[in-house]
Amino acid sequence: MLPSEKLHIAKESLADKFSGFIPKIGITLGSGLGNLIEQLEDASSCAYSEIPYFPESKVAGHSNRLCWGRLGTVNVVIMQGRVHLYEGFTSEEVVFPTRLMITLGARTLILTHAVGGINKEYKPGDFVVDTDHIAWDMADPLRGDNDPGLGSRFVALDQVYDPTLIAIAVEAAAEEKIVLHKGVSIFKSGPCFETAAEVEAMRRLGADVATMSTIPEIIAAAHMGTKALGIAFVSNMGAGILKEAVNHDAVLSNAHSAKDNFARLVQRIVEKITAASS
Repeated sequence: MLPSEKLHIAKESLADKFSGFIPKIGITLGSGLGNLIEQLEDASSCAYSEIPYFPESKVAGHSNRLCWGRLGTVNVVIMQGRVHLYEGFTSEEVVFPTRLMITLGARTLILTHAVGGINKEYKPGDFVVDTDHIAWDMADPLRGDNDPGLGSRFVALDQVYDPTLIAIAVEAAAEEKIVLHKGVSIFKSGPCFETAAEVEAMRRLGADVATMSTIPEIIAAAHMGTKALGIAFVSNMGAGILKEAVNHDAVLSNAHSAKDNFARLVQRIVEKITAASS
């Protein structure tokens, strides 16, 4: 069965639950960043397990719920958690939820992720807007037979990080007085964190942060002709930069401490995207 056919089945399974609700913006929440859900008005949700073909994560900090409602006046659909290649999922499975948000009507995506800091000017708690990426050891989500119902065989990525959305994010952060760097994400398949030598190699390649997600989703969005904005939260610094050992508990703890800034930043971005498109 083609991915587009699976997406149609998944969308139809949500028809009664959504009851005519059409999201303008789709948001994916990274590790420990699920608290944005608390800001939703007229909120509804369902477990990923209720949606055909929708993969479920077993990683702490990912709640496996699809939520929808209003952020301010804007209809949004939110993924409270995602799956990763390191869990054993295929590239097609990893990007299925991203493709479903687009299929449900989202025309802009905000994809957030907890990352390791490579740039020594960064510190845990900072935010970074993705301006480009390096798919270091990532299986391209478009490999295999192309589904013409989703997009063309070959996809240009020179404009995948939309300058207008990046500018909106920078303005939103300034208005909220939140530190937001511009940086390049590099993909590390995981689940192991980077070694000190890998961190140094990544820096020399031009990377600012290391991620185990988001880049496949950005590519899938580009394949479907949808604009996407990547917002990274520096949950830890890469090996060899600080003396502390990196661990997932620290990632979740740091993300929790930044939840208020994160919610304010994303809400302001959503407002500004909507105002710019109206």
